[in-house]
Amino acid sequence: MRGFWALVTSLATAVVVISLASEPLPTRPADRPLAARGTTVVDRDASSTPRFAASESRLSEVDRVFDTSALGPRQASWARNVLGDGCDFSWSDLEPRLAGRRIEIRLGEPAARAMYYPDQLRMVIHRYYYRNERTEADRLLAWESAHAVDLLAMSEEQRQQVTELYHSDHHDDHGWLDGAYESQVGEAFMEGFVAAFCPSLATESSFVHVTTPEIADGIKEIL
Repeated sequence: MRGFWALVTSLATAVVVISLASEPLPTRPADRPLAARGTTVVDRDASSTPRFAASESRLSEVDRVFDTSALGPRQASWARNVLGDGCDFSWSDLEPRLAGRRIEIRLGEPAARAMYYPDQLRMVIHRYYYRNERTEADRLLAWESAHAVDLLAMSEEQRQQVTELYHSDHHDDHGWLDGAYESQVGEAFMEGFVAAFCPSLATESSFVHVTTPEIADGIKEIL
C-alpha cells in the first residue's frame, strides 16, 4: 500500500511539472540595453492612423535601398513611411556600396528587440512591437537603419569625427565598438543618428556616451 501511495504522489508531481512546463511564456521579448530602456512607450495597434506619410519621391528613394517584399502590404507601407517621412536622411547615400542590392526588412522574433545582419543585408524587427507598441517599432526600425548607414555610408574619418563629438570634454582612444555594449560609441551613434535625422523618434539616452542636441547637430553636419 505504501508503494501505491508513493506512485500516486509521483504521478501527481509529474502532472504539476508538465502543467508548469506547458504554461505559455510571456510574448514580450526580453530587452537588451537599447536606448529605449527606461522610457515611456506609447502603444499603437496596427489599425491606428499612420503616424508618417512620405512623399512619392521619398518613397521611391526608400524603395531603391530597402526591400519590403517580405512584409504584408500594411507592414510595407508602415516601414516605407517611417523611413521616408519619419527620417530625413538621404538613403541614396547607401546606394554606391549596395551596388544594386537592397536591405531586406522583416518582422520576426530575433534574439533582441531588433537586429541588423550586415552579412545578409537584413534587418528584423520583433513582431511584438509592430503589433503592440508601434511607436517603439518605429524607433527600432530607425535605430537598425542607423547601423546600415554606419556600415554602408560612413568612412573611418567620419567615425573618428563622431567619436570626438562624444568626447569633446576629454580624450578617449577606445575603438568604435570596443568595450561593454553600453560604452560603445558605435552603439551610441545609433541613438545619435536618430536624434539627428529622425527627431520625432528620439528618446532619453541610456548609453554611457549621451547624445545631446549639440552632438545630434554635429552628426547631421558630419553625414
